[in-house]
Amino acid sequence: DGFLSSMIFAVAEDVSSSEKALALDARTRALTSLRNVCEPKENRVRVFTYEGFPECLMKVIREDPGEARVLACGALALLAKTPSCREGMARTKGLIDILAEVLSGEVPLPVVEPEEEKKDDDGEESLSSEGSSVHNEDDDHSSHSGSSSSSEGSVLVDAPDDQARASIRKRKEGMHDEFLQRARSNACAALLHLSKHCPVTVRI
Repeated sequence: DGFLSSMIFAVAEDVSSSEKALALDARTRALTSLRNVCEPKENRVRVFTYEGFPECLMKVIREDPGEARVLACGALALLAKTPSCREGMARTKGLIDILAEVLSGEVPLPVVEPEEEKKDDDGEESLSSEGSSVHNEDDDHSSHSGSSSSSEGSVLVDAPDDQARASIRKRKEGMHDEFLQRARSNACAALLHLSKHCPVTVRI
């Protein structure tokens, strides 16, 4: 119970703009764990009926158009393979609707607030290290830790860790369309399994 509650908390926690990269990374890791727990058939009913579980997956599907949505839809597809879960899934308000919206590509993207300009100690505005915000699941709004100074002023230099994170972020940006397709595939699988159960078919 402690494991499930901690994973659900990490998944459902609101993502703050100040620590967006860390929060999204924690969410994705927690979702990976939850999806893995859904793999064994004997776990599925207990996991799905755990308080807050379906709601946290629906929250992620609405808010995150990237890898987290793929994992959430994948977990629901696994749960839908078990007949004992299907009617409960159909009774969960909005669950079938959100899966259908993912499949049709109609899930609205979240509104992301523009990044606020940072202030230095003298109250003067300074540019953020990234220069602009990129709205996906691996955004990194942390400031660069490396810098070099000269008599003419200081120049920001990317630290190795910052360069690695930027490289990962760029790669995931390029995977945006792939994430959308994989999420649609998982949503389709979930709806397909749900349609095999007569009481659920009536609700669909």
